[in-house]
Amino acid sequence: MMEQIGPLVALALLLAGASALIVARVSQRRLVPVLLIWLLAPALLMALVLLIGNLLSPARDGTLSNAIFATMLVGIFVAVPWAVICALGFLAGFFLRRKWPPRAEAVDDPPAPSAPDKIAAVAEGPFAAPQPTEPPQRYLAADSPAAHVSQLSPDGSLRVDIQPVEWANGLWVNTPRVVEVPSGRILCDLHGTDWEAHVAFPRAAYIWLGLRRYCGPGHLFAEIDLDAGTYRIALTSLDKADEQGPLGDIAERLEFWWVRATAIAAETVVSDQSVPPPGRFAAWRSALVILLGSLVAIAGLTWFSMKTGIEPPHVPIIIRPGAAVPH
Repeated sequence: MMEQIGPLVALALLLAGASALIVARVSQRRLVPVLLIWLLAPALLMALVLLIGNLLSPARDGTLSNAIFATMLVGIFVAVPWAVICALGFLAGFFLRRKWPPRAEAVDDPPAPSAPDKIAAVAEGPFAAPQPTEPPQRYLAADSPAAHVSQLSPDGSLRVDIQPVEWANGLWVNTPRVVEVPSGRILCDLHGTDWEAHVAFPRAAYIWLGLRRYCGPGHLFAEIDLDAGTYRIALTSLDKADEQGPLGDIAERLEFWWVRATAIAAETVVSDQSVPPPGRFAAWRSALVILLGSLVAIAGLTWFSMKTGIEPPHVPIIIRPGAAVPH
């Protein structure tokens, strides 16, 4: 008994080991096609033999007919054990692949720098503007043309001049300019750019600006306080400003901080679109789907072979003289 079972067990272990080795070492791009071909090899062989039998239409008792029937018979009994053993080997291979990934997949990309590191790197790069001691002082000329639209603060100390700029067909950007009314000093001149601002006057001699740009992602916040004689710029909230300084035209300072705002917005988009890691049982589900597919294919091929008319070869019964004839 052991002499008959021993070779079968050795063959099963060899098949399971080969299946595990395929899963553990084949590249990710070729893994699925290789697994399908390997798993459905008996079914493919049966389909090929069946096709040859239908094309050649051999005689009922011919040698080719006998060979076709023998192949179909062996394939039916071999396909199911083959699929089960391969599925077990695939599970072991997925475990080995996760623990020791192939060489091409084992090289991890260098860790991406965090958002603060990216912001610092961009700020220290060649495009970062030098930080001035104070913003430049500019004043409106006496013959300066009137603004297209103006918004005056309730106390009359600040005025926002709006100049529409068309950046695309039918897309207008309302660029602002903040002016101190008594002196004509320009506190923020963004006319002719792609900046757009939402303006509010929560108290006297004070203006709040919510800024964004047409040509890039991100946003900034700024405030100008005439009583305190200062401006403040923040990336997220003015409760904790990122920069504070004396009054002047803060347009250059906004450009300086916009580099950082864009870096934060890009980092947020990338992190939101990152692909989540596969589930813990993703490999098990894939192996189960492959196993069920192979069983369905074998059942379909068996049904098709029964409907095509390929019959087992006729084996004549020879009765020798003197032999007992069954009733």
